[in-house]
Amino acid sequence: MTSLCMRPARVRMFVAYMADAALEFDHSVTPQSTLDRIGHKSCHPYTAVWQKISLFYERMDMQAMCDSEITDMWNAASRVGFKYKYGNKQVAANKVQQAIKAWRDCGWYRYEQQRDGRRKTAAKLAYPVIAIGGLMFGVFIPPA
Repeated sequence: MTSLCMRPARVRMFVAYMADAALEFDHSVTPQSTLDRIGHKSCHPYTAVWQKISLFYERMDMQAMCDSEITDMWNAASRVGFKYKYGNKQVAANKVQQAIKAWRDCGWYRYEQQRDGRRKTAAKLAYPVIAIGGLMFGVFIPPA
């Protein structure tokens, strides 16, 4: 069982496009910064979008799939559409294509790609700090 946040950005985007096609999100929402979303008094609208995507991911039983299976599902969905299990709804391929365009037009795609880059940079920077801390306390961490 793999959490959506642990998937590569490309696979997360495939899931997001399919969820958007099935659930039809409001694309006027702006992601803002992580700090803005954390400081938001209630659930930030962009966070709510990702909560809906996560729910879609679970309802479609994607957490049990490998990345290749999700990619195959995406390839088929973008060509012929797909059946959304929850609500027994058939989603047409043109809805999937509209979702892709909407994510690019409203800036969500760019934001997620930049966010993924920041995650990778943080992971690269965190490893030496953890390794040095481990050595200081007598814990050996093998190189990546």
